[in-house]
Amino acid sequence: MKLSNFALLSSVASTSLAVIFSAPVRAASFNYNDLQLIQARPLTFTDSLNFFGGTSSDNQGYVAFFNVVDPNVLDAGHLEVSLNDPALSIAPYYASGRNASPLVGNTATRAATLNGINGFSNFSNYVTTNSISISDLGYGFGAKSNQDFRQTWNLGADLFGQNWLGSPTSTVEERIYAANPNAVERFMNFGTTKILQFGYSDEHVAFDYGATSGTDDDLEVLFSNPVTVSKELGLSPLLDGLADAFLADVNQSSGGRIQFVSEDEGAPFLAGDFQDPYFIANVRLPLSVRIVSESAATAVPEPSGIGGLLLLGTFGLLNKLKKAFSADR
Repeated sequence: MKLSNFALLSSVASTSLAVIFSAPVRAASFNYNDLQLIQARPLTFTDSLNFFGGTSSDNQGYVAFFNVVDPNVLDAGHLEVSLNDPALSIAPYYASGRNASPLVGNTATRAATLNGINGFSNFSNYVTTNSISISDLGYGFGAKSNQDFRQTWNLGADLFGQNWLGSPTSTVEERIYAANPNAVERFMNFGTTKILQFGYSDEHVAFDYGATSGTDDDLEVLFSNPVTVSKELGLSPLLDGLADAFLADVNQSSGGRIQFVSEDEGAPFLAGDFQDPYFIANVRLPLSVRIVSESAATAVPEPSGIGGLLLLGTFGLLNKLKKAFSADR
């Protein structure tokens, strides 16, 4: 179980759900040519920072949640229709870093921790020269602290062909999670101090459910458009210099931007909680923060270009709803 799917829950108690799965992280090999709704793509890069969060004890990863009590409300998510997705699975409506989880008592301060540097010469040299532990550096995203948690990235109107696309003849589902740019943030922090803020982008999410209905051959990718980056004000001299080093690497490339890409294969770690009326899944997050210099396409294809898939998906959705209704009787 992950952001890709959750089995339909016919009844949920108002206590925490002790659901835990784990599997080793494997690099995904997603065929981006299969995407039709999402026009953006991961871009060519040479420099990257590699983050990871979501072990059973690090209080990190991302959260995916939806209203599991009332299936008639907008944020209840939609029933998945793609080939080989788990039977009667629901797509979560909201996504956020665990740092902005809606769970009462949440103490997470980040979604992932830096564990590798490729390139980023100025940043790497500054870290080495100043004996900075890379484990002090983290990444987080979600609704800002002064905003309602439901302002985080979400499926909007949750409309087939606009916010998501799937078909019973294809193993691929695509989703576009969006938010009010003024209500959300992406950041890098040192300990609990934010040092860099990243510009807004929709979150492009895609899944390939593989050749079987099991999860071992599933692929999950999440990626942004290229975004700008800025330094927080009022930093200490040490952290101000660290932020400047990061910006120096980005600005070495003409029109330099940052792109966030997460690729994962198999069934990732999940821990689930219920907080009325939401089921909240804590999911692992392998993340690559990359310097790119190109612009990513963001236009949505014309309706005629996906008309056939819309029709097939509608028939598939109706078929699954009929089966779900029959099973509940």
